[in-house]
Amino acid sequence: MSRHLVAAALVATLAGCGGGGSAQSGPTPANTATTPPEGGIDVVGRTHVDGKPCGVAAADGRVWVTDAEGAALVRIDAHGKAERQPAKLDPTPCELTAAFGSLWVVTQSGKLDRVNPSTGKVIARISVGSTSYEAVGAFDSIWVSNRNSGTLSRVDPATNRVVATVRLAGNPGGLVYTAGALWVGDDTSGSSRVFKVDAESGRVRRVRAGHRPGYVAAAGGCVWVSNVEDGTVTQIDASTGKTVRTIEAGASPVNLTGVTGARPEVWVPDDVGNQVIRIDAASGRVVGRVHAEGGPAVVAPAGNAVWVSLFSGEAVLHLRGT
Repeated sequence: MSRHLVAAALVATLAGCGGGGSAQSGPTPANTATTPPEGGIDVVGRTHVDGKPCGVAAADGRVWVTDAEGAALVRIDAHGKAERQPAKLDPTPCELTAAFGSLWVVTQSGKLDRVNPSTGKVIARISVGSTSYEAVGAFDSIWVSNRNSGTLSRVDPATNRVVATVRLAGNPGGLVYTAGALWVGDDTSGSSRVFKVDAESGRVRRVRAGHRPGYVAAAGGCVWVSNVEDGTVTQIDASTGKTVRTIEAGASPVNLTGVTGARPEVWVPDDVGNQVIRIDAASGRVVGRVHAEGGPAVVAPAGNAVWVSLFSGEAVLHLRGT
């Protein structure tokens, strides 16, 4: 499975987009002077995970990882020990999110698996779209982006049923909820726009980003988009939909995530360049970079740190900014 069929997201509602200066109606030139030499990030720990570690999420004081190859769920405890859970997931699981007291595992086999985090067992298998990417909780629902169906599914957690389907063009990828809207990446070669979906009305708007804008995150009141074919990240004002700046971010930026706190940040895995990049959300400057051999695929926040799955490296890294 290609690592470009991987997705991750942070569910957040933030107000006001930082960046200084006026927002532009189109992409600004990439910031070519901000990528520092390796540094600004500490490797706190490394946990071995058999198979193909794909999605990663922090919930209930533990870190959860999917093995896309073995269709399994792995739990990492506070001491960094990995333990396989009893549930057999549907084929090719990847991204997962915690919401409504459950873990929701997106698989690329047309099923959304709902897992009880106390027992590690699947309690519902929900039919969604084809080759699903991402799931987030918003408006009392779980929303799932479906790449090959070109849709967004809305699931009622009370009934475990799809109650609405939003039609999108292209290949819907990463998904995040912020500032009252769902933002969906378009992982289509040659595409240059992401989707902004009103969660109440289902109205869809296209917003300009870079080339192949497959993955999205939220931080500091902005939407951040990984442009896979450009090697850049676009910062978009979530309220206006206008580009604030474009930042160089390695060879192939993928499933980035936002980290909230006193100073919000954006962490970007570069799976081809085997590195993870840390961006200050207020200034848009790259403030950290660390080598991560093994195809870093998905980043998930955990307190003031992040966890990164290495899809080809059979490991999960625990990283912290310095």
